Amino acid sequence: MTEKLRALRGALCTKIKNAIHEVFTSLPSIDSTKTLEILEWKKLPVVKESFDKLFKPMNEDNTTTHMDYIIRKLWSDPENDSNIQIAWAISIAKIYLNPHNSIVRIEGNIAKESIEKNLVSILLSNEILRKVLLNF
Repeated sequence: MTEKLRALRGALCTKIKNAIHEVFTSLPSIDSTKTLEILEWKKLPVVKESFDKLFKPMNEDNTTTHMDYIIRKLWSDPENDSNIQIAWAISIAKIYLNPHNSIVRIEGNIAKESIEKNLVSILLSNEILRKVLLNF
């Protein structure tokens, strides 16, 4: 069972990284097995630019962020996806694009703390939104 879960987690990570590259088309691909290549890739200005744009709107006319677009590429109906799936995708994107670490190969222990933080943020945002809507 553990192997099956690892395989599913790995497949989802790959899907998230592919979606990131579809959104940030100028982002070059990376071989996650080559340490020196990873370090050089993380130093590229386009990696930092992509990281900085992750939660910013894609254009002036729309409030859809780059991260929203990545999530939409992953699942056909993001409104009905679980909060944990969304927290997982956000965590992977933040870790993968973060120019201040040398990580592109994401394993469970690396992502766990980030997923927990993102899940709490999502749950708090949902609760605040619910309270605001109930007051109208």
